[in-house]
Amino acid sequence: MAARQSAAYKDTENNNLITVVLNIIDEALEPLGETSKRVIFWHLANRYNVSRRDIPYKPEEFLAALREMFGAGAKILEQRMINALREHLRTDEEIIDLASALKKLIARLGATA
Repeated sequence: MAARQSAAYKDTENNNLITVVLNIIDEALEPLGETSKRVIFWHLANRYNVSRRDIPYKPEEFLAALREMFGAGAKILEQRMINALREHLRTDEEIIDLASALKKLIARLGATA
C-alpha cells in the first residue's frame, strides 16, 4: 500500500513539474500577446505536430518550429524559457540550450517514476 501511495505521489510530482515547464513556456511567450500565443500553439499542433503538452517530450521539434516561425528571434524566447526554468529549479547549473535541459529533466522524471 505504501509503495502504491509513493508511486502516486511521484506521478503527481512529475505531472506538477511538467505543468511548471508548460507554464514557463507560456510566460516566455506572454510578451507576444495572448492571440499570438494561441496562434503559435495552433501552428505547433497543426503544422509541426507538437501539441502544447508534447513540448517537454519533443523539445527539438518545438525549438525547430520556433526557429522557423521567428528566425533569430527564437533565441530570445528560448533564453527567456531557460532563465525561468533555471530560476524555478533553483539551480546554478549552466543550461546551454532548452532542448538539452528538457531532455535531462524528462530523463530524471523517468528515472524516478
